[in-house]
Amino acid sequence: MASVMSLRDLENQIVYQTKVTRETFEFQDFQLTLEVRSLESLDDTIDRVFEYLQENGNESELERLCPYFGVVWPAARALADALFEEASRREATKLSGLKILEIGCGLALPSLVAAKLGAQILATDYHPMVPRFLNANLELNQISTIEYLELDWGSESDETQKKLESITGTDWDLIIGSDILYERFHASQLFSLFEKILTQTKRSNLIWITDPARPYLQAFIDHLKASSISVKTDIRTTFEWIHGQKKAKDIFILKL
Repeated sequence: MASVMSLRDLENQIVYQTKVTRETFEFQDFQLTLEVRSLESLDDTIDRVFEYLQENGNESELERLCPYFGVVWPAARALADALFEEASRREATKLSGLKILEIGCGLALPSLVAAKLGAQILATDYHPMVPRFLNANLELNQISTIEYLELDWGSESDETQKKLESITGTDWDLIIGSDILYERFHASQLFSLFEKILTQTKRSNLIWITDPARPYLQAFIDHLKASSISVKTDIRTTFEWIHGQKKAKDIFILKL
């Protein structure tokens, strides 16, 4: 009988080949450059993870352990850029003192940017390798104001529900998430979570979500339209790397 793969299994048996790249943000006369450790090749890493899981009879674990977290997605870059622009407009205060929650952080580029600009961050994700990469990037950029919480916001376990209760009961200044509507059930689950938070806070412009027009974005928007939640939608143009070439990429940004 196959056993559930652990973090130790992944670290000991799978080679996560990485690289360090620079992400630069500019607005008017203000500039910020971060170093980000990410996967050298997402496709190659997926192949290695799948081969290992297959050898051990754990193919069903691929969805949970697929290393999609390990690259900087255009939606994350667009969200980080939006936060940088917001901080630049605030001039001297930047994001100083703001309490920010990031959902489905992956490499947490938006959180890294916000932390550099003075915010206190709680970054959340469920992939067991996220903390390893986050810690590496905190060290690379000399950041100490990001805490991490393992959270599968789609789970109905008692443990997860307790974590969600704590999160929804916290007075956040901003809640952010990028490219987190990539599964069919995400639209309804995220809407339920955000509806609960917004009902409690009775605030607007609290939640910022970026999305590259994935198929389930419209379902999420439909949930919002059927509710009393107001949403402002805009498009930000960022970039992505395709076969070594830098290509422009439009990203939707929703502010609830």
